[in-house]
Amino acid sequence: MSARKIVLATAACTLFSAAGAAASSAEAAVRPASGFPAGHGFTGAAGPPTSAECMKALGIACYSPRQVQQAYDLPPLYAKGLDGRGRTIVIINPFGSPTLRHDLRVFDRAFGLPAPPSLRVLQPVGKVPPFNPKNPAMVNKAAETTEDVEWAHAIAPGADILVAETPVAETAAGGGFPQFMAAEDYVIRHSDPASRPAGLRPRLRLARPAVAAGAAARGQGAAVRPE
Repeated sequence: MSARKIVLATAACTLFSAAGAAASSAEAAVRPASGFPAGHGFTGAAGPPTSAECMKALGIACYSPRQVQQAYDLPPLYAKGLDGRGRTIVIINPFGSPTLRHDLRVFDRAFGLPAPPSLRVLQPVGKVPPFNPKNPAMVNKAAETTEDVEWAHAIAPGADILVAETPVAETAAGGGFPQFMAAEDYVIRHSDPASRPAGLRPRLRLARPAVAAGAAARGQGAAVRPE
């Protein structure tokens, strides 16, 4: 199965996260996540979508965190304590998500995952405008941010998570890129030197879909790691 199909299948399980709990226009607008058929969502579902529901909606099966962990042979690493503990996953996205903490709690509860040791949200390069449910870019990035965080946590449940939000949308012409890079620079400058292996200079590298241990399921996140 292609990486894109794995990403879509795992992302399908994020759609129910705010089901039945949308207490504001912001929360209601965040679902369904981008990349799925218009008008489709597992709203009102009592739990994660079944494979049959995903097959009907998307033509592919859905995968739970446990299934993805098995696919990447991660349980033996977890058994050795290699579950991300002592590390921080950094995800950088424009605007962020107004329902991030709520969505992650629902996701973790549904799949039996522990809460991450910490989840921090920063706006290092300027205040992010208030969420506007009529702004397609904000709605898309809210869903993407939630998805990135949920699946980063699903693959590395012991890791801390840091979300750096930028205040400008990315565009094909390069709009928003300076702010994105400035946010990366901020995270690098403020990372803890004590946590870096001796002699290695950390660099911030963009994650790839379903490859860099699933750190950012949509490929727009980033992870701080030594290189």
